[in-house]
Amino acid sequence: EPVYYAAVDSKNLVGLVYPQAEGEQLKYDDATHALSFVRGDTTYRIVGDAQGAPTGMQVIVRGKTTELKLLAEPAEGSLNKVAEAIKAAQ
Repeated sequence: EPVYYAAVDSKNLVGLVYPQAEGEQLKYDDATHALSFVRGDTTYRIVGDAQGAPTGMQVIVRGKTTELKLLAEPAEGSLNKVAEAIKAAQ
């Protein structure tokens, strides 16, 4: 089963769903506790703490990084569980 990520805004409108196209995939880095994906020239990184709780999001466009805050409720969950699902899907 593929693993998907959806980002919603403060009005619960979906602004991003990933993956959408063939070949797009989520990657998890155990060392930095970051879930990342690339679309075009933009890299999205969801950073977590050592327990896997999401702490923030970075959007990197052509080398410029913008830090985004996560909404508390939708950010619930564990990046560690996502990493396990990604590994199981491979």
